[in-house]
Amino acid sequence: MIYLEQFSLERYEELFSLIDKNRLFLQKTLPWLNYTRDAQDSFEFIKRTLETDKNQETMSYFIIEQEGNQLLGVFSLRDITTYRATIGYWLDEDHTKRGYMTQAAGLLLAKAKEKGIEEVILKCSPTNIGSQRVAEKLGFEYEYTQSKAENLYGVLGNLKVYIKYL
Repeated sequence: MIYLEQFSLERYEELFSLIDKNRLFLQKTLPWLNYTRDAQDSFEFIKRTLETDKNQETMSYFIIEQEGNQLLGVFSLRDITTYRATIGYWLDEDHTKRGYMTQAAGLLLAKAKEKGIEEVILKCSPTNIGSQRVAEKLGFEYEYTQSKAENLYGVLGNLKVYIKYL
């Protein structure tokens, strides 16, 4: 079982350790790893994110395993408008394929609905089968593929776009 914990600066070292441990795994689908070189980078990331959370531009959470209070990943809503948001997440490779991400997404979608968000967008690489499965399990509908939508370490890649109406 997992729960979502609002971002806090107290976990910045743990966050960096988890990112660093998963660097090769995450580089396959996430473009920001070169900006996270040390624990201070994670501290600054959390600090900036807490500000955007305060301004209601994002809603950011750590994914925590209940048993052991272990940080497993990150889940957020970003680009929040009065009715729409984009979902983003990543999970420790050792904890994939256990249903944790589907469970975390369900918790975050409930928070989005409480906030009055009516439409949630999920974008993922066509090679990210795990994220496609999460989208399908949660009732997201495939809309289209954006061409050359993401710069992944010098390579422009496509993104599949899914939408869920709450």
